Amino acid sequence: MKNERNHPPSALVAGAMVILAMLTGCAVLPEQSADAVRRDPAPRTADTPKGGLTPGTRKAYHRAAKAAAAAGHTLHITSGYRTAEQQRSEFRQAVRKYGSAAKAREYVLPPEKSAHVKGLAIDVGPEPAARWLESTNGRYGLCRIYANEWWHFEFSYRYARERRCPDLKPDATAAG
Repeated sequence: MKNERNHPPSALVAGAMVILAMLTGCAVLPEQSADAVRRDPAPRTADTPKGGLTPGTRKAYHRAAKAAAAAGHTLHITSGYRTAEQQRSEFRQAVRKYGSAAKAREYVLPPEKSAHVKGLAIDVGPEPAARWLESTNGRYGLCRIYANEWWHFEFSYRYARERRCPDLKPDATAAG
């Protein structure tokens, strides 16, 4: 059964779940793992409640998404601002998945080190749009940071001003 706009009910439910995730600040939908979202990201908005992304990060994303659309790409945020507790939970999940804190840290940082908690990081998708964003070399203030995470971008006014991204770090263990 479809509604008057020809959207299947499952699409409506998925859309409602995305909105619910945005309002609650969840990094991913409850039934999805972070890996699943990175493979097939659900559209998100840069706006998050209570704190959220910094105004600069939000503006940079909106400008980049508009330019991406003009270039034929649909750029989505799959994860943005996270509370310290959300980041702590992601880190604990990664420790369980990878077997040690050292290995988990290659992909997820503890809250005190995470740019997501500071409102300066976004994970984006799908991959072709992320590759397009990377090719802009900081023009919008967003740069890919880690070689092992094609989806993770961080905001800095310096990147936009210099129109240059820093060299990729191998993974999050190299984070300062």
